[in-house]
Amino acid sequence: MVGDETRAVAAVPRVPDGMLARPELLGRVGRSPLTVVHAPGGSGKTVLMAQWSSQQPRAGIWVTVEPDLGGRAAFWAAVRDTAALAGVDLQLSPDGGDALRSSLLRAFRAVGQPFVLVVDDAHEIQDDTVLDDLLAVLRAVPKVTAVVGTRAGSELEAPRQALTLDITVVGPDEMVLSAAEVDSIVGREGSRYGTTTELLEASGGSPLLLRAILSGSSAGIRARASAHAVVGDHLRGLFEAHGAGLAAFASSTSVPDDLDAELAEHLSGLSADLVESMLATLETQGLVMLRAAGDGTRYRYHPLVRDVLRQQLRKKRPDEYRSASLVASADAEARGLFLAALRHAVDAEDYLRASDVCLHGGFTLLRSRGAAAILQRVPRRYVARLPFLAVVLGLAANARGERLKALELLTLALGASRATRNRQRIAERIGLALVEAVVLRITGRAAESVVPARRVLRLLEEAPSAELEEIAEQVGSYRYQAALCLFRAGRLGEARFAAEWVGVSDEALNRQGPDNLGAAALVAAVDAARGECRAAATALERIDASGFPVELLDAYVGSLTHLAAGILALEEGDTARARERADMFLGRENLEHGMLFMALRAFAELWRGAPEVGLRMLDEKEGADRPRARLSPEDRQVVAAARVLSHAALGQTGPAHAALRALDRNDAVGTVLRAALLLQEQRPDLVLEQLAGAPQNGGPRLQAAAEILMACASMQRGDEDLAETAVRRFVATVSVHGVVSPVLLVPAEQRETLWRFAAGIGVDADVLDRLRAVPAPFTMAAARVTLTPREAEVLKQLRQTPSQAEIAARLGVSSNTVKSQLRSLYAKLAVSTRDEALRVAYLQGLLGD
Repeated sequence: MVGDETRAVAAVPRVPDGMLARPELLGRVGRSPLTVVHAPGGSGKTVLMAQWSSQQPRAGIWVTVEPDLGGRAAFWAAVRDTAALAGVDLQLSPDGGDALRSSLLRAFRAVGQPFVLVVDDAHEIQDDTVLDDLLAVLRAVPKVTAVVGTRAGSELEAPRQALTLDITVVGPDEMVLSAAEVDSIVGREGSRYGTTTELLEASGGSPLLLRAILSGSSAGIRARASAHAVVGDHLRGLFEAHGAGLAAFASSTSVPDDLDAELAEHLSGLSADLVESMLATLETQGLVMLRAAGDGTRYRYHPLVRDVLRQQLRKKRPDEYRSASLVASADAEARGLFLAALRHAVDAEDYLRASDVCLHGGFTLLRSRGAAAILQRVPRRYVARLPFLAVVLGLAANARGERLKALELLTLALGASRATRNRQRIAERIGLALVEAVVLRITGRAAESVVPARRVLRLLEEAPSAELEEIAEQVGSYRYQAALCLFRAGRLGEARFAAEWVGVSDEALNRQGPDNLGAAALVAAVDAARGECRAAATALERIDASGFPVELLDAYVGSLTHLAAGILALEEGDTARARERADMFLGRENLEHGMLFMALRAFAELWRGAPEVGLRMLDEKEGADRPRARLSPEDRQVVAAARVLSHAALGQTGPAHAALRALDRNDAVGTVLRAALLLQEQRPDLVLEQLAGAPQNGGPRLQAAAEILMACASMQRGDEDLAETAVRRFVATVSVHGVVSPVLLVPAEQRETLWRFAAGIGVDADVLDRLRAVPAPFTMAAARVTLTPREAEVLKQLRQTPSQAEIAARLGVSSNTVKSQLRSLYAKLAVSTRDEALRVAYLQGLLGD
């Protein structure tokens, strides 16, 4: 809340004395709930908005959008922090989505008086959702007025917005100085600079450039002179008038995007008193503007002035420029502005420094839009030797869908990380191990990523905390990425353990970071996949309650929440919701977990009685992904399971057994699936033999599946004691973990026998009702045909040639003998033609492959 005693817009840049007052334009600003001041640099937008803001009796804040504030979370965090300077406590959900939008509306409604939000340099906003948020606030909270300055058009000026909100646009044409305004200035300054027409033509109507011309520093008026040239002339005249000291100071302090007095002292080497005097002179001349910030007063050169000063310094004193760029890089990094820190490091051509920024900025930097563009300027020979640079470029290329370029860059990153990993300080060794793990995972070698991922986790545990200070902000990201590598490699237990530290505790979830969401989503997905359904449901409820933004939940980082929710939907028999969750991500080409969502869709089709649809979709997805080498061990296991069960539901036991070959014989999933096929084929003895050696560490889902299969096989054999033990263990697993889907494996013909047996031993009726709701897509298969060795050989030859004479020649027997064996073979297969015989033999698994 803010009381009536609070007044004035906080953090407004101070307007230097002598700046042109433009009463007509000032009268247009703030007249509507939203004013957009849209004009090029040098047009006087900032001065106009600052003059208007300084005259306001209302409380409010001024926010200048830096590149690092262009994201949604960063922008509104800056608004919240600046509002505190005005005595306004905006209680905002840290990151977003619907929760952030709701909290914005609540926070601005709670402000007890009219409130002004001034946003300068809005063209730096990288997320259009910020503009949607602003429009939503203005429509819902009449007490809030916004003034937005920008160099580029935006959604704010779209005609449809005017249908529901009164908007004033002060455009480029209006910001151009009028002849009357130039006349008024010339009247004060004298007319020796030329006529009004000449002055307008030379300055383009820009207040800044006209000021430069009228300073007397331009060598005459040059028609259509470039803005940079005019500003350069102005600076030369100004420095001639004020001495070389001011010129040196301006040059040395122009490199940072903005600076405080302490940084100016460091860059210039001058005393605090001299720095104060220099900054005051530059402000008086209109070259810099100052504003109050959370960390004190900061100064910012006009963009055109800063460009000219930087260019001159870089050209005339390159060593000093590089030195100042390194200081600016360190200052930006200390303030958490990693993108600016990276740009200054590359400007200094200090690529080792740029590599350190990538290490320290980590995934915070990777999520920004500009890092890869900055690194495009780095010579290839340095990229090849510095893995942190290569991995940023490679992952950016991968996100753009440039697969070949991404593979090339990520291969460079992998080679460089392996070549240097043992020669670095521990923070770098951790970063290099992570680069190796992530590159292997992204390039389809998830199984190989296990070793470096484990190395990351081990080093994080073993390293003294003091040695981790330089990557302290990235530790959560490192653990999450290592957990993802283990997840993709099928090491679900290890992955869950690594992710718990990042995203499970209330403290972690309240941090609302992408890594916290990703780790919490991974935990939920592992629980759901393993059949710990109640734990997964609780994890999803806590994620929902934490108010993560929709744009994160529906993006890659939150995708596993949808996978977990889809698995739980199947457990509840809601195939429509499971298909909806899967379909959200099936069209995203670069999503790592794409095959898992396709498998979820195939399982949903199986549950609703259309296994052939799921098989077709799996075929299409695998065919599309094969060139990208995307299948991981986790993908292969889940896809194999979906294939086995879909073929089995169609009665195609042969292809089902063929699909099982994708899994290792000792794999717990393969063991249970093989037992399910044997049960379908009415081989209870082999089912029990198979399950006798089944691994016990597969989680509740596999345990429940093994127990229900063992119960059914035992009932077929008449062993009621073993069947009762198995059923009771199955029901206990269902009761504790909530997993019911393993009943799917029981053929339809055995369901009623199973229900009667379970009821007879006292299984709770509510549990039985829930189990009865599980669909029964499988039916008993006919007993597999047994062929004689000669019939099997004839079948093998039949695949290669339809000619009985050729078969007889190959086998060294008469045609009549072959004819007799074919009659016997066709009779056993219940067919009458060669094609039918081959089809049935394939479906029964008699052809081998």
